[in-house]
Amino acid sequence: MNPMTEEKLLEIGKYKVAAPVPPDRTPEQVAKATVIRGRKSGQIGIPRPYLFGALVNGGKYVKFEGLRRYTGAEGSLVPAFIFLPKAFYPFKNQDEPMQTSIMGVPATKGSGMVPCIRAMFENWKIDVDIRYLEDEIHEGNVRAIVERAGLTAGVGAYRPARKGFYGQFEITRWEVESEEEHAEEAPESAKFAAD
Repeated sequence: MNPMTEEKLLEIGKYKVAAPVPPDRTPEQVAKATVIRGRKSGQIGIPRPYLFGALVNGGKYVKFEGLRRYTGAEGSLVPAFIFLPKAFYPFKNQDEPMQTSIMGVPATKGSGMVPCIRAMFENWKIDVDIRYLEDEIHEGNVRAIVERAGLTAGVGAYRPARKGFYGQFEITRWEVESEEEHAEEAPESAKFAAD
């Protein structure tokens, strides 16, 4: 075996054109620049497109009618039935320490590997408000989509949907709130906490 250590990756990164590591920055500084923060709050968290993309991906594994699934080759029904009202979901544990992940990835130009430096948070937690049209999708299917999204899609750069293993999450709390006092077409609401 020939282990590709972080030191070797960083040395390679000095010479590769595809993704050089800036010589005036430490890996920790590069990783810190990859952290996503809310525009208004400045808090670390997950933007809606990342989480919603995971839900669409999770729809691949949940049956809709017969053999058909919520997400398939022809598109996805998830955006028609499920809604995320907030643009950003901050971590509940803002004091979670950032770790620096240094991994080798295939170079985009030429051959070989280049270092990829990312921030990683081991134990992040978020609260999510999710809305859905109960006359179109059953609450059990919404939950199944969220569960599969956390297991098979994940969020972030090196998530399972991108052949990685970071960004997975699981439901730690699930509450359903009816919105009967609103208009007849108002969606049901479920809240979940994810770790």
